[in-house]
Amino acid sequence: MRRLTALTITLLVSSVGPWVSVQSQEVAVSGREASDLCKRLSSIRHMPFQNEHVEDEAYNQIMAKGPALVPCLVEQLTNGAKMRDPRSEPTVADFRVGDLAFFLLLRITTVPFEQMLPDTVTSKIKDEGVYAYFRYTESPANRAALQRKWKAWLKAQPSQPKAQ
Repeated sequence: MRRLTALTITLLVSSVGPWVSVQSQEVAVSGREASDLCKRLSSIRHMPFQNEHVEDEAYNQIMAKGPALVPCLVEQLTNGAKMRDPRSEPTVADFRVGDLAFFLLLRITTVPFEQMLPDTVTSKIKDEGVYAYFRYTESPANRAALQRKWKAWLKAQPSQPKAQ
């Protein structure tokens, strides 16, 4: 009986082993793949309200890789390149790649919106909503401060890859 149990366990382990490796490779993201996906941020045309699937290949690929892309998204926070606002509402005319990186980070990490913003901004959210964030990030220095705060958060996360 013991021999049969040992044989069964050996067969299970050997048959599961290759599958586990393939699954891990699909989830893992190389630095180059992460960088390539982050370079596609400006091609995102639709970011849904919730985590539903949308007909936006770039958005879906980024969300599928999720936590593995957090470091490159943190690096993109200071990217001031203009793009069309992919959010449904409220939209703004002066939307930047760094703004999209911020909103994707919030969605992927589930960090509350207010947590990464200074008290001077969070105190305005009740009256101004998301526009308080956009006024704050008009300054490149504030985008850099936001990036530093995210880098500190990332460094404190034991399971997250580290930003450069």
